[in-house]
Amino acid sequence: MRWQASYHSVCNINLSSEMSADHQDLLTAFQDFIVLLIQCIKGKNAVEHVQFGNESGRLVGALHEFILNIVQTHTQRIQNSQTTREVSLTQEETATDSHLFAEEGTNFYVDSVGQSIDTLSEVSEEYLSESDSGLELDEAVILGPLDEPQFVFHKALQTSLREHIFNKLPIRLLFFEPQKTCLQISLRERGAICEHFSDFMRAKMLNPEFRPISQPVWYPKPSETSGQAIERLIVKYVKYAILSHTWLRRTPEVTYGDWPKGSFDLDDPGYQKLVNFCKIAWKDHDVSFGWMDTICINKESSSELDESIRSMYNWYRRANVCITYLAETDSVAEMHTDPWFTRGWTLQELLAPEFIRFYDRRWNQLVEGSENDKWDNQIRHQIKLATTLSPNELMNSVYIHAVPISRKMQLAATRQVTREEDTAYSLMGIFQVSFSTAYGEGAERAFSRLLQAILNSTEYVLDIFNWAGEFWRESQITRLLPSNPKFYLHRLSTEFLTSQLAPMEPLTLTHLGLRIPIILMPGISLDDTLKYDPISDYATMVTISPTKFNQDIPTTYGLLDKKIYQSPRGDGRIEDQDRCYQMTFAVFNFFAKQTHILLPHTCVAKGLHCTETPGNVTTSGQIFIEHTSVPIIFNLRRITKPPQIRAEEHNHDESSVDNLDAEKISEMDIGAVKEKGVACYNLEKNELIKQGMQLVILYL
Repeated sequence: MRWQASYHSVCNINLSSEMSADHQDLLTAFQDFIVLLIQCIKGKNAVEHVQFGNESGRLVGALHEFILNIVQTHTQRIQNSQTTREVSLTQEETATDSHLFAEEGTNFYVDSVGQSIDTLSEVSEEYLSESDSGLELDEAVILGPLDEPQFVFHKALQTSLREHIFNKLPIRLLFFEPQKTCLQISLRERGAICEHFSDFMRAKMLNPEFRPISQPVWYPKPSETSGQAIERLIVKYVKYAILSHTWLRRTPEVTYGDWPKGSFDLDDPGYQKLVNFCKIAWKDHDVSFGWMDTICINKESSSELDESIRSMYNWYRRANVCITYLAETDSVAEMHTDPWFTRGWTLQELLAPEFIRFYDRRWNQLVEGSENDKWDNQIRHQIKLATTLSPNELMNSVYIHAVPISRKMQLAATRQVTREEDTAYSLMGIFQVSFSTAYGEGAERAFSRLLQAILNSTEYVLDIFNWAGEFWRESQITRLLPSNPKFYLHRLSTEFLTSQLAPMEPLTLTHLGLRIPIILMPGISLDDTLKYDPISDYATMVTISPTKFNQDIPTTYGLLDKKIYQSPRGDGRIEDQDRCYQMTFAVFNFFAKQTHILLPHTCVAKGLHCTETPGNVTTSGQIFIEHTSVPIIFNLRRITKPPQIRAEEHNHDESSVDNLDAEKISEMDIGAVKEKGVACYNLEKNELIKQGMQLVILYL
């Protein structure tokens, strides 16, 4: 019979050995209850004679234990299943008003302080829902119901809150809250952080103090949409502090792996640093979440380490406050000597945060009463002594994209790192680029990948060539880019020439070198007996400073000289090679139009030694780059006399070429134009050869 088959199938349920005891008890009780019910329905026993007391009692009891186990598991998950450390608070700290997000007298955390839930009478299936982390108890059980507008708004808020926390916040944070005379510290993952803020915001919505009938603050204001209101609330309440520091040299820090095991001494400097950071964040800055790299990054996970390195700049940028601990500083006057200013990673930790506070080695504020140390004149002066950052640069550092490439490289040039690849990795955020980390690849390859990422993602990229020095090795793919930031130490302040200029074509790094469009201007060396005689309407002289590896004295070149193009042999070689020699100057800061070239009055160039004759340089020829101690920059002068120029202003000596102001030239020259604020000469492309110039694309 069919009911007998059903009966046997129920009786032969396989209770998996992997189930918990609560699961097995519930399933056994449910089996006994169903078997008895089947027997009753099929008439084996009269309904009135069936005794459900024992079976139903066991079923209800097992169901109670099963749900209680779910609730307890949920409670443990909220507390993140992490070891909680208790830190004693002084009497003064205990007396301080609570700086938690909760308003005084408001209890809105679901079991967040270890309270137990004594009864399940109010629990029903409608309050159980699925989440990414498993079955969770809906907070409405504890907090009460929301009306329909509140419910709709809260659901949208929860969605945005989850997106914000899982995409904008660090992977995990320290959580700290006061308990009588102690400060409890624990680690929380993003899921638990999301639950914390969701519960908090729901409590806010239920608190009549924050829901006046006339103007509910939790609903959009007349001038904003629901999305804008939600963003406003998230920015206002989802806050955390972040620590900037240098790792201890002689004693270990407390790491992620140490925390659950407690494998550290409570008197260790590393643990005391962690404790003091949490106390300062809670007491001075009104936050109960904090991040520090030593404990909040699981460095055993390569994927987590990679995500942390790529995201760290933004984590510092979004922090409510950056607490900067100077472990070897006692006063403001000596802070510029602290090792914190010498480390590679701390550059982004200085530039990224909007608000920063400096603390001395005893965890006292260096400047009391300052809301933001970036605004304090004493601090600004010390930062300039340590880094060369001007007050204006410091205040505008949050707009990091506007800082010239070479200037950012210059700031990083002398900083030190433990792992050599970190020289490049620590600059990813500063340059707003992202690429995978690969420890073991070496410093040069890592830096080369950084430069390639900058080339691929930056429109106004020409300032990347604003470097000098002798570095090139056979292993380098391109001779136009350096092997580390130190070559930017002697950059020139030419950002006004290059920052607003985009290349006429994308700069592509290939196995042949960097593909780049340039304008070539040949020049010859000059001395007291060999005078400069330009062939074109444009002329200038430039002095090349040798590198420390080059024993030659500084040499002055005359660009576009007639003698280059009128050599007796017709090959572009000067007749008296003992007295002078040639160099071709490759100008890369220019605008390209369809039929015209806009050539700035002030040109930035590289010196090249080419085997081909002037005007016939090709990619296939041999080209060598001249190494100089500073970048090459010169003022190009139009020597065809316009009507506005007086005779006494028209001469060709060196001083008049070098000292002529670019703005003055712009006013004098008929053909002068301005492009994005840069004074330029307007030349037709087909006229370049007549002027002794050549527009060419080379692989360098």
